[in-house]
Amino acid sequence: MKVYLKALRFPFLSASLLTFWAIWKLCLLETNFIFVLAMTGIGFCHLAANLWNDYFDYHADFFNDQPTPFSGGSRVLQNKEISLKAFKNFALFFSIGGFLIGLVLLYFSHSKISLIFFLAGAFLLSYFYTAPPLRLVYRGFGEGVIFLMFGPFIYFGILLLTGNSFSLVPFSASLALGILTAKILFINEFYDRDADTKAGKKNLTVRLSVINARKFLFFLSAAAFLGFSRVFHFHLSTFLFLFFLIGIDLFIYFSKEKKLLWGASALLAQSIAAVWMIIR
Repeated sequence: MKVYLKALRFPFLSASLLTFWAIWKLCLLETNFIFVLAMTGIGFCHLAANLWNDYFDYHADFFNDQPTPFSGGSRVLQNKEISLKAFKNFALFFSIGGFLIGLVLLYFSHSKISLIFFLAGAFLLSYFYTAPPLRLVYRGFGEGVIFLMFGPFIYFGILLLTGNSFSLVPFSASLALGILTAKILFINEFYDRDADTKAGKKNLTVRLSVINARKFLFFLSAAAFLGFSRVFHFHLSTFLFLFFLIGIDLFIYFSKEKKLLWGASALLAQSIAAVWMIIR
């Protein structure tokens, strides 16, 4: 049982579930049965994506000889704690669970046809993140996929499910939260740069020089700040949040690569704190 729990990588659920909760609240929707069902469905899909990511990165993760809580996968396959067949069946279980919950949500949806295409697109993006033949993360689209899946896609999914009209405030928040989640991945890629190069992953840190990649962190922070400014209307808390972002970026900019794990950990805490500010 411990092996299966390790494979799921539960801590990463905060990125999707807290974002969904925050955007749902910003849409001024009630916390009802649909909310619980949708959140459960997102959880199942996120866990399935974690598992498929590990499954299709099985060979690539052997290049990472210094795995961290943020990188290198769960390592249960590399350590031979579970067979590939059992791991694949485990991923299928959560995929089917997410699919069945999606069917129930379709019944309550205000835009059934649109939601079908939307969910199909989201599934394809998450599956082909590492799955052949597309292997999006290997072609340099990984950060963009994470930004979409953990930001705007959650907002537009809520719109299609509930029939709410478009609003700039929750949309801006979804952009900011998507950027913060993609930024966690981006920072983590510094630590994995050598392993990703050997595995053939052409992510941003591989394509850019280390110095330029670190400079790019400040651009991401500025973009996230603009998104949150639409939520807090340049309140004092918005500027405090900006200083928090810049502080982490400065730490990463001047630190050695071995210390970037702490930057990634701080950024995960930062994303959770940002969502908590929205749902306070």
